Amino acid sequence: MKKITSLVAICLMLLISTLLPVNVGHAQTGLFIRPVEGGKISSHYGFRSGSFHHGIDIAEKGTVPIKAAASGTVRVSTFGSPGNYNRYGNVIVIRHNIGGKTYETLYAHMSSRSVSVGTTVQQGQTIGYMGNTGESYGQHLHFEIHVGTWNGYKSNSTDPYPFISGTSVVLPKDDTIQFEGMELKRGQLGVLIIDKPINLWKRNEDNSITPVRVLNPGEKYRVYTYDELHGGQYGVGSGYYVTKMDGYITYRTPSKDMLDKVNNAPRSTEPVWWNGMELKKGQIGRITVLKPINLWKRDENDKITMVRILNPGEVYRVYGYDNLHGGQYNVGDDHWITKMDGYIKYETPSQEKIEEANR
Repeated sequence: MKKITSLVAICLMLLISTLLPVNVGHAQTGLFIRPVEGGKISSHYGFRSGSFHHGIDIAEKGTVPIKAAASGTVRVSTFGSPGNYNRYGNVIVIRHNIGGKTYETLYAHMSSRSVSVGTTVQQGQTIGYMGNTGESYGQHLHFEIHVGTWNGYKSNSTDPYPFISGTSVVLPKDDTIQFEGMELKRGQLGVLIIDKPINLWKRNEDNSITPVRVLNPGEKYRVYTYDELHGGQYGVGSGYYVTKMDGYITYRTPSKDMLDKVNNAPRSTEPVWWNGMELKKGQIGRITVLKPINLWKRDENDKITMVRILNPGEVYRVYGYDNLHGGQYNVGDDHWITKMDGYIKYETPSQEKIEEANR
């Protein structure tokens, strides 16, 4: 009798688990590989100590080779040159063309580099060794993936973990329109390319401007507006502006046909992408499981019943939060995950992304 009861329970758990929104899609194999064999992920992608960490850190002792996560061409190989790379120590950036789309991977804090700019590398090829250079506190690799090109604002960064772990990841649509190595977005007017160091400005409510940082040659930004304030400035999103200065920037515009295709595309067929996943209507964030933790089911009286144990690496969309049962996140269909420091990582998209997804 006990065996039958146990079997029924197991079957019930498996059935329930198939109904849950546990994954954000299916992984595409062979896209990227883990740049370090072994090692521990010591820091994940997301907010950390009041700032945003745009990659993952993999720590390991000894002499550890760093591998190219995918085949491509080395775009940057330097040691902490002034500007965007001054915190990275020994750093390499590799550009990849995968399925007609541009990606860039970044490898930082290396002890040494064995490839130079312009070198073509193969997936799995050793490009250097793990180290502790730049702003680093212990030997590790800081690894980033960008859907599009790397820029100092890191606006194209995405969570590398799904791409290298074999867990679920949804890639951008195959019919996206590319311009200057970037996906053309609805409402975009053109692309700004930095030719010489120039200030990035933040506009205040009274239209006064505050310097944010110096942009460096090679960075690219989407342009959404232009006005004549402050000598003429391009709006690059979220209240940030770059001044029109001959010789310091190059502004390029896509064809009218390309703009029309992007702006006239039905919104229902245009997913909103956030950190490598599609942002759903009503979604307020996502949870990545860091340590085994319970998944709970609530009944109409808010009583909870354990469904199963979630495993590290599983990703869930979050649709709500309340303070019941010590604070819980709603991951859909009355299933909940308890807020526990160190067991889960909760991330939220920008308000702009949420509004775009809910249109």
